[in-house]
Amino acid sequence: MGGVSDGSGVCKNIRGNEQAGASAYAGKRCGAPSRAGTRRGTIGQRAPHERDRKPAGGKSAARADSRPTVAARRLQPDPLWALLKRGAIDNDEVQAAWDIRAAFEIITLPVRLRIASLEKIDCSTAGDIDGPRARRLTRRYNDWVDEMTRQSLAVGPVIDIVVEGKSCRRVDRERVVRKGTACRLLKAALLSYCRIAGWR
Repeated sequence: MGGVSDGSGVCKNIRGNEQAGASAYAGKRCGAPSRAGTRRGTIGQRAPHERDRKPAGGKSAARADSRPTVAARRLQPDPLWALLKRGAIDNDEVQAAWDIRAAFEIITLPVRLRIASLEKIDCSTAGDIDGPRARRLTRRYNDWVDEMTRQSLAVGPVIDIVVEGKSCRRVDRERVVRKGTACRLLKAALLSYCRIAGWR
């Protein structure tokens, strides 16, 4: 039959094949792991990697998860302190920013009281809304706005930084301007206020 007989009537090559088949069958019966079954996932397919798995909501959900929460935004430091720390503005300019913030709160307080409940409004400046300090801040603020208009400088980005607490980089990004534009505008605006106040 194509093999060499050993006297027992069975060829050696056939007997060898039978022994190999019996060993493989015994291995399966005993639960010996096969090479194809050692990898996780479906046999014949690559197991999904962690970076290959996409969130249920797609790209929009991943982008939304990376945004800071409301509590995190409230805990962010005042951008004025960061500018003062790195020497971008000095103490007089910080005081000018505080005056602008206080005057803005005084001027817009009646409007905010009409559109929001009293529990959500900070009325700390309400007691001084008609006092000498309030009138001085309001008059100086109006003069500052007129000076900004005369110099063709925008007031909105300055309010975003001084009152809303946005960083210069964020204002640049939101208004789609070159990096550093908001910081330079803030510097010029605070310098103009210091001159109006007589500090320069």
